[in-house]
Amino acid sequence: MVGKSFFDEPQYIYTTRSRSVRILGQTTSIRLENKYWEILDEISEKERLSRGELISFIYAKALDEGMEFINFTSLLRIICVIYIENKDRIEVKT
Repeated sequence: MVGKSFFDEPQYIYTTRSRSVRILGQTTSIRLENKYWEILDEISEKERLSRGELISFIYAKALDEGMEFINFTSLLRIICVIYIENKDRIEVKT
């Protein structure tokens, strides 16, 4: 059963926001829920990168690793979940 605490969170975190970012020199728009933007900002701060630098790094690394992804925003969400699950032990290695 889904706990009540999930619904006690402010609605703001579930709302999506589009942000313009540069990925490998190309400007694009990414739409994510505000909570994911917060997590990406936390990772960026920890790694001393701007949000754009972090997102470009993730994109380039995914290409280098031969990852096939249809939806880059899904990849960003999964990275955020992995980070939260392992934040005490994980390093982004930029």
